[in-house]
Amino acid sequence: MKKIDVYDFDGTIYDGDSTVDFFFYCLKRNKRIIPFCFNILGNGILMVGHVINLTEFKGRFLGFVKYINNIDDYLDGFWKENEHKICKYFLDNMKEKRQTFIISASPEFIIKPFSSKFDNVTLIGTLADKNTGKIKGINCKGEEKIKRLNKVISNYKIERFYSDSKADLPLVRISEKAYLVQHGKLSKFD
Repeated sequence: MKKIDVYDFDGTIYDGDSTVDFFFYCLKRNKRIIPFCFNILGNGILMVGHVINLTEFKGRFLGFVKYINNIDDYLDGFWKENEHKICKYFLDNMKEKRQTFIISASPEFIIKPFSSKFDNVTLIGTLADKNTGKIKGINCKGEEKIKRLNKVISNYKIERFYSDSKADLPLVRISEKAYLVQHGKLSKFD
């Protein structure tokens, strides 16, 4: 049986929401996105009114990337500016070189420039086209995180799990040890 560590990303490894921060990073540098903000607001109202679900909202929200010609340059710049938001405990844990999975509801294309720095890390996130924002499949949240993990690895045991959210209770339940993370501080997940 393979022993692994699993981390959520936003609020857990990254102190904040990387998707929202990336949006504002892009908005500051590309004024073509400003009119799109009204679209985001309208879609937020549709989601709150249960007309569209979270996956559909996220795909519509990520549509702002259509206004960015050099998305990889924006991603590189974003991480240079925001890597300080990575929690120290995570960087310390990475020194152990344990087999690690980051499983996030955020789009993989936003997290990948950071996660690819670690040889022992496998990234599983919401699949979205970085040029259109279109979501491929289901938002990687709750039970979906376990389904996606099972597609990547079998015969495993989660020794340590880290999250900031009760939405991750399905992973908490199947982990030997689970830690609640709040602004880089760890406590036992009850």
